[in-house]
Amino acid sequence: MNKRLGIIIFGICVLVLLLALVIAIVIVPAFAYVFGTLAFLLLGGFQLYLGIYQIQRAKAQGQYVPWWKQPFIFIALGFGCVAAMLLTRQLTSGRVTLLPFLLLYLGLLIYAIVLTFQQSAWRRDLRNH
Repeated sequence: MNKRLGIIIFGICVLVLLLALVIAIVIVPAFAYVFGTLAFLLLGGFQLYLGIYQIQRAKAQGQYVPWWKQPFIFIALGFGCVAAMLLTRQLTSGRVTLLPFLLLYLGLLIYAIVLTFQQSAWRRDLRNH
């Protein structure tokens, strides 16, 4: 598939998903957190796909990239934590149960940002030499 066509199809899918979520939230506002959970799980699944795709692409080039050095995988785990927070918020009324998910999400987000900057600096050094 052409890369541009893939991007257009993905954009259309995201717009349809967002429209469906807005309609569902307006029709059934009691389950807004559940629909938000589904949205974050779908976004996390896409990020996980991108991380696995990069690992496979590196293997095809003869390089080994461990999964814990892929920022997309940690972003996917972060989206999973946000989905868990939303679902926990729907099922319980206490805020204490959200704290572990929030701390895990912040840790994953910081690690993904650090990995992104390290990889961009590494690529910049490769281009300069």
